[in-house]
Amino acid sequence: MQHPILLYSVVPSQTGRHPQDDADETVIAFEKALYPLKPKRVRLPSPCTVEALTLLLHEFKGADFVFNFCEEVNGLSVGEGWVIGLLELLGIPFSGSRSETIFLCHDKYKTHCVLKELGIPTPETQLIFSENDFPLFTHPKILKPCCEDGSLGISKISVCRTPEDFSRAFLELKKNKLSPYLLQRYIEGREINVSIFDGQILPLSELDFSLMKSNHPKILTYEAKWDSASIAYRGSRVVCPANVSEALAEKIKTIALKIYHFLGIRHYGRVDFRVDILENPFVIDVNPNPCIAPDSGFMKALAVLGFNYKKIIEIFEKM
Repeated sequence: MQHPILLYSVVPSQTGRHPQDDADETVIAFEKALYPLKPKRVRLPSPCTVEALTLLLHEFKGADFVFNFCEEVNGLSVGEGWVIGLLELLGIPFSGSRSETIFLCHDKYKTHCVLKELGIPTPETQLIFSENDFPLFTHPKILKPCCEDGSLGISKISVCRTPEDFSRAFLELKKNKLSPYLLQRYIEGREINVSIFDGQILPLSELDFSLMKSNHPKILTYEAKWDSASIAYRGSRVVCPANVSEALAEKIKTIALKIYHFLGIRHYGRVDFRVDILENPFVIDVNPNPCIAPDSGFMKALAVLGFNYKKIIEIFEKM
């Protein structure tokens, strides 16, 4: 690796999807770790037009590796896969998973179907296209966008216990044009995140909601993730390593590694679980290219093992 590129999206995006996006911090951290190399910074243009792409292609001339931190194109999260497809077409090695893995995991319903076929426990799930797809409420459910990330569209009203709750949550998502929608059984219990680095399970993390208000569901909402001034943000924190039994840890690790290898996740990834009162884990999300900003949960888990950005770069260089 002699001529690396640090490729990242415009921050913040025009749509304001992630108001506190941390790509700049990640790029700065990698620049320091790559010293004495002087990697080229390349910011994905927005809007990404034909003319802009033509100029972008010139930036890749002579590059022998791309550290890819793009999460969207023109305000669309599916664009993350488009960027990777371009790098694959150009034949330039890059960090993170390949486009087919990104596209699959971007669609949470398709991912659920694949995991179900593998015998991996996931909550009961159905696609919702309109308010007419009315569910039966024999247990609580959570309504969220099917093809979004960063907790976009998830709020305190996303957990539905009655038909009235469902109608209110549905109308909110419809107003923001976040269709289609995913309706899952809501698992009352703990939320455990499993980061995986180069096929190695990192120390488990748990989202601690003990400081959350009693009328707020124990979930990570968009507000809790991105609005540092909000009560929800202050009421949820990451605890790593998580305090879990050996039996539960073993279950979670086995499932996460199976997913990592079968879905073709490369370099790093994260699998999110809900765990019920009987310590039964259920997979609720798979993220092939999780945030690896300095203050991210992934980096906190790496730090427990004494790893840093230079260790990440070493793994990338083994390609």
